[in-house]
Amino acid sequence: MTMLWRVRASLPDRPGGLAALAQQCAERGVDIRGLQIFPGVEAVTDEVVMETPDGWSEHEVALLVESSGWTHLAAQQVSAAALTDQPTRYVQAARTILARPTSFPEVVAQLFDAESEPRDGDHGPVQDGMEMTVGDVQVQVRRTAPFTDIERARGAAMADLVSDVLQRTKESAAIGSSTGGRRLGGGAVPSYVVEGDTVSAIVDG
Repeated sequence: MTMLWRVRASLPDRPGGLAALAQQCAERGVDIRGLQIFPGVEAVTDEVVMETPDGWSEHEVALLVESSGWTHLAAQQVSAAALTDQPTRYVQAARTILARPTSFPEVVAQLFDAESEPRDGDHGPVQDGMEMTVGDVQVQVRRTAPFTDIERARGAAMADLVSDVLQRTKESAAIGSSTGGRRLGGGAVPSYVVEGDTVSAIVDG
């Protein structure tokens, strides 16, 4: 039996860091199954999906990371779903949100392995927050591992996408109401004229 872990770690941006982590994993019988790199100005943050022997704890994962010279940020046990291609995850999340915009906080929280609801009180580990604006509503998600600049940019882009769709929906509804329930163009059926490579649609002359 094996276990899957999603691990966050950071290291000053210099050659050989990932090789050192890979070497330590090989010596401990740990397989790197997935990798995301979040470059920064002075340091790089890597998110690694590791397959470890059964029975490992977060403490053992942290020791493995730190023995490679990395700074351990966070680790959580995950399912095989963590191996899904990251661009695919973002596209699926966008489709879910566009189908139901009110799901934005929950879907984005899941996308970033965060929580959409604030913790009660000050108990538990210190958490980092990411704020996004959807329309005129502020949405915040929180998690233990710090958000990278790249993730903040992705979150802002997702929020902008939803805001644009909501605005267009409002505009479409306003246009529909201003026509008294009629279809635009009076509901006339167009006729089509083909001239060479051009097709023209003609309505009411």
